[in-house]
Amino acid sequence: MNRCGNELMELLNLMRAIEALSPYWTLLGMHVDSVGRDCAVGHIDIENKHLQILDTVHGGVHAALADAMAWVAILGHYYPDYVHAITINLTTRYLKPINKGQLIRKS
Repeated sequence: MNRCGNELMELLNLMRAIEALSPYWTLLGMHVDSVGRDCAVGHIDIENKHLQILDTVHGGVHAALADAMAWVAILGHYYPDYVHAITINLTTRYLKPINKGQLIRKS
């Protein structure tokens, strides 16, 4: 599994608490695996609920994971200070469909 260098364990523990408290993250099954300065790694275990009618993961699931890990990486950049960070534009290019396994994102 991908890891960030110089992991920020305190922030990783906070992110795991957010996983449990966020209805959206829970719905999608998003997990943060590693957090470092300017780095975040997370994953979603693909389930049937993530698939669209063509039996591939819906593009919004990919985008949601990318967006979430970018946010975590920004938090890692400023940690231990907290900043408000929001996405104002997100462009995603899809290279290959996926319908099983894990989506892994390193930001």
